[in-house]
Amino acid sequence: MMFLSDFFQPLVSLLRGSCLILALPPEVLLELIFPRLSLRDLLALRSANKSFFYLTHDFMLWKRMLKKVHLPLPLSHPPFQHTPARDHHLERALIRASSLEKNWIVEPCIRFTYILETPGDKVLEVSLLPGGKYLVASMADVKDYRYYLAIFDVDETPAERNNLLAKIALPSRAYHLRAKFMHYQGEQRIMIFYVRRGYPTGTLYSLDPSTLSYDAADVEHPLSYDCVCTSVALGSLEYISDPEKDNTSSTFREYAKSLPSPFQWSSTVCFGDRRPERPSLCQYLGAPCAAVCHQNRVIIVNFDTQRTTHFICPDMGPNQDSCAQNSSCSGPCSPRAS
Repeated sequence: MMFLSDFFQPLVSLLRGSCLILALPPEVLLELIFPRLSLRDLLALRSANKSFFYLTHDFMLWKRMLKKVHLPLPLSHPPFQHTPARDHHLERALIRASSLEKNWIVEPCIRFTYILETPGDKVLEVSLLPGGKYLVASMADVKDYRYYLAIFDVDETPAERNNLLAKIALPSRAYHLRAKFMHYQGEQRIMIFYVRRGYPTGTLYSLDPSTLSYDAADVEHPLSYDCVCTSVALGSLEYISDPEKDNTSSTFREYAKSLPSPFQWSSTVCFGDRRPERPSLCQYLGAPCAAVCHQNRVIIVNFDTQRTTHFICPDMGPNQDSCAQNSSCSGPCSPRAS
C-alpha cells in the first residue's frame, strides 16, 4: 500500500536541496522582494552568496530603500565624479543612519576612537567636514618650528593605507580653523579658513606668538592678524583616497605625482591689530566669505574682492544683558564697507 506522502517525499527532498529564490529573475528580486526586507535583513542577505552580494549593491534598490526608511540621514560629502562607482554614497548614508539609531537605543552607547598617525608632528586644531570623510588639521612639528595645513581621510581607511592626503607649509600657526564644502567657479571644493598672526614689521623677537594660545598676546610688541581662505580641489583628493586603488603600486604613485596640488587658491585679508573672534565660514553670491567679530563689530570678509563690510552694534548700556533678551530693545546695526 502506498501513501500520498511517500509519493511527494522525493519531491520535497529535491526542493529542500535547491534554493528556488536563485531561480527568480534579478528584476523580480530587485523590484518586488528586496525592497520588502528591512535594512538589516538586506545586509545579512548580502553575505549569503556572490549573486546576492552583487544584487544588493544595485543603486536603484537603495533608492527604493530610501523611500521606505524614515530616518534622519547624515550629511554626505559631495562626490567629485558622479559615476556608478560613487553610487555607494546613498547606501553608506542609510547604513550609517541605521547604525546611529541602533547605537542610540542600545545601552551602553558604543564609543568609537579614531587615531591620526602623525609621526614627528602634532595636531593643534581640527575641522571635520560633513560626511565624515575629510578632516582638515592645523599642525606643527614637535619643536614648534614649522607649521602646516593637512587633510586626512578618516572614512574607513585600511590599516596599511596612509590617511594623510595632502599637506602644505604655512609661515605661522593657523588659528580658528574652519572648513566647508562650497561650489566655487564651477567646481565643488573645500574652503578652509584660518587666522594667522605675527609681528607687523616682520621683526623676530624672543617670543614666537605661534607658540602661544590665541587668547595670549605679546604685551610689549603688538601683533598683526590676517584672515586667510584657501581653496582645495576635490579631484586629486578623490583619486588618492579611492579605496579601490592600490596605493603601493608604481603606477598609482607616478600618476599621483602628476596630479595638480589640491591647494590651488588662497586669499588673505589683513586685519592689522584687530583680533578676529568667533569666525564663521559662509558663501554669498558665489563668493567665499567669513563673518568674524571684533569688539562691538561684526565684520564680513569677501575673499574674492578682499573687501570687508562692518556692522557696528551700539552699546546697550549697563543693562545690556536684559536688553539682549528683549528684541524690541536692540538697536539697529550700522553697516560700513571698506
